[in-house]
This record gives sequence, C-alpha cells and structure tokens, in this order.
Amino acid sequence: MAKQPLAAGKLPLGEKIAFGMGDVAANIYMQIIGVFLLNFYTDVLGITAVAAGIVMMISRIFDALNDFAVGYLADKSARYKKWVLAGSLAAAVLFVAMFLTPDWSPAAKAAYALASFSIWTIAHTIYVIPYNAMASTVTQDPYERTSINSVRFVITTVPVVLVSVLMPILLSRLGGAMGQGKAYLITTTAFSALALASTLVCVLRVKERVQVRPEDAQKLTVGKVCRTLAANGPLNVLIGAFFLRNIGYYIFSGAMVYYFKYNLGNEMLMSLFMLALVPFSVLGMLVVPPLARRFGKKAAFFWGGVVMAAAFAGIFLANGSLPALFVCGCIGAAAMAGPLVASFSMVSDTVEYGKWKTGSDVRAINFSVFVFSQTVGISLASFIIGMVLDATGYVANQAQSQPARSGILWLFSLIPAVVTLLMSLVIRFWTLSEERVTQILQELQSSETA
Repeated sequence: MAKQPLAAGKLPLGEKIAFGMGDVAANIYMQIIGVFLLNFYTDVLGITAVAAGIVMMISRIFDALNDFAVGYLADKSARYKKWVLAGSLAAAVLFVAMFLTPDWSPAAKAAYALASFSIWTIAHTIYVIPYNAMASTVTQDPYERTSINSVRFVITTVPVVLVSVLMPILLSRLGGAMGQGKAYLITTTAFSALALASTLVCVLRVKERVQVRPEDAQKLTVGKVCRTLAANGPLNVLIGAFFLRNIGYYIFSGAMVYYFKYNLGNEMLMSLFMLALVPFSVLGMLVVPPLARRFGKKAAFFWGGVVMAAAFAGIFLANGSLPALFVCGCIGAAAMAGPLVASFSMVSDTVEYGKWKTGSDVRAINFSVFVFSQTVGISLASFIIGMVLDATGYVANQAQSQPARSGILWLFSLIPAVVTLLMSLVIRFWTLSEERVTQILQELQSSETA
C-alpha cells in the first residue's frame, strides 16, 4: 500500500532548500544555452545564424523524444533518485564538450554542434525529468507544492545571476588574454562543476515520501500512458501555456546579448542589468505562494503573464532609454515568477488528476510532456531569433545596419510581449482548482484504503 499523502504536513525548510538545489544545475545549463549558446555558435564557433538556429531546433526536438522515453522508464522503475544521479554526472561532462571549437570547415563545425548538443540533451533528460517527478513524491499537499516550488525558484535565481553577471565578465577578461574559444571552455567547465555539486545535495537530502506502488508501475504500458495523457485536460492546457511562456522568455533571453552588444554598444552593461533584476525576481518568487493561496494558482499565472507582456512592450517604447529599460526589466522579473512558480506546482496537481481520471499512476511522464513543451519552446525561440537576424541582415562581430538593429529590438521586446500575452489567454482554460485537487486526493485515499 502506498503511504498516505501529506495532506496537511509542512515540509522542513532545509529539505525545501535541498530540493531547490537540484534545479540549480538545470538553470545553469538553460541560462547558458538561452543567453550565450547562439552567440557562441555565430561569433565564436563561426557558423551562420540560420545554421545555429537549425542546430538548436533539431537538437531540442531530439531531446523531446528522449523526454518521453526517460519519463516512461523512470515511472516503470518507480524510483527517481538514481536517474537524477546518473544523468547529472553525464550532463556535467558532456556540457563542456559542447563548447569545444575544432578548426574544421563551417559544415563540419555545424555537424559537431548538432552532435554534441544532441548527445548532451540525452544526459540532461535522464536527470531533469525524474527530478521534476520527485516534486510529486515529496508531498501531495497542493499548497506545500506551491511553497516548495517558490523556495526552489528563489534558489535558482542564484545560478541565473552567476551566469548572467559573471559569464560576460569572465568571457571578456579571459577572452582578451587567451581568445574567446578557451574562455568559453574554462567558464563552462567551472559552471558544470557547480551544477553537479548542487545536484548531489538534492539527491542526498530529499526524501521521496509518496512512492508509486511497484505493482502499479509494472502495469504501465505505452497505450495506458497515451490514454492517460490524452484524458488529462488540465495537463494539456498547462503544456500549451508553458510552451508559449518558453518561446517568449527565450526569445527575450537569446536576443539580450545581441541587444546590449549591438544596439546599446555595451556588452558589460548586461551584467548590471541582470543584477538589477535579481531582487525583484526573488520578491516575485516569495509573493506568489500567498497570492496563490488567496486567489489561486491560475490567477497568479494569468496576471503574471499580463504584466510580463506589458513590461516587454515597455522595453520597446523605452527606445534605448536606460532608466526605462531597467524599470521595465525589474517589473517583468517580478511578474515572471507568477507563471514559473505556479506552473511547476500545477503540473504536480495533474498527476493525481490523471490517476483519478484513468487509474494509471504516471508522474515522470506528466513532467516529460511538460518539459517537452519547454524543450520545443526553447528550440523554436532559437530558430526564430536566427531567422529574424538573417532576414534583417545581421553580420557577426560588425556594426549592424538599421534593419538588423530593429530586428534585434523586436526580438528583445515586442515579439516576446505578443507571445506572453497569448500564454495568459491559454491558461484561462485551466479548470483544476486547489479545492478540486484536495477532493481528488481524498477520493483516491478512500479507494486505496477500501
């Protein structure tokens, strides 16, 4: 018999922090990929913007296929920690290999970029899908799930800051002394070591209290999984909204280095900009749980997206004004917490809904399709950036033409604004309230103890 859910239990703060440490690695990798990888491909490795965009799109779609396979196998094993440990070890090593700069032809370089990125995504998937599934086994209390994810994302502001603030400085100083290729290799090695260490803290400290019964895990088939996913309406709504969230956010993030380098003419200013956003991001993470408890996760998600869209649009209207840019950035950073914190708590709630609806207990699979939306969103964002840069006449490491500068500005502001507003419209279709989740948990308990 599965252990009873912790319907009213408070998790220790230390364990919440340890769980959040597990996401430090993913945020280090995603921040480097989202902000710097495209620029590394175009300005350091030396492939075209279109080729770089295609590499990132194909590799992330390949990653999406891994998501389903790993999610299915992890659910069949009914244990998640061993997957997190194995995947994090491999991901740390393979991430560094992505930033090697072989002296090959442009076509061979593009092929290497595609191969190294695709292989890394396998290792990344092996730990990130089971890690996210662990959130549903730590507690079944819908409010504690919001709390643990709030703590998680407060912690993950640290790697975002470290990457966004330190990486431009390190690349500038090391690049001047030994070249950009070696500078990227050294910095990514250091960040990969930090990512691995943080994951080990999570594996050693977090307890999986609510475990999948082995007999239920063994009964899972591909057909059952597909039927469970198709019947899970709330999960499908959340996937659509989160997909749009990631397109908007990663277009904004990927265009950032281009905007500061070419439109403002000051790459180092990006570090100051990202540092200024940190306290507002943390504030947003801390405010979401009480707001979600008062008004619901759906409201926190929806209104956070609306304010984010307005902040992105404000950057366009700022027209290069630094005070206005910083104000809009800070507002957007605080609002961004709404969709981010709420969504990861909401996907845990869809686990019990799916079990109640179909009888199949799938956890990692739910998170695999959720992360799939993130994966495809990131890849599509990179592809869009590459296409817009190419269409507007972007040329690496040169002063840009006015059309190219305008394209960069649109990528940094109005395009993310439109996509984020669409995200808020999609989440309006979410129907799984906190009260309904509690009712479903009670019904599941009754059926299991009958």
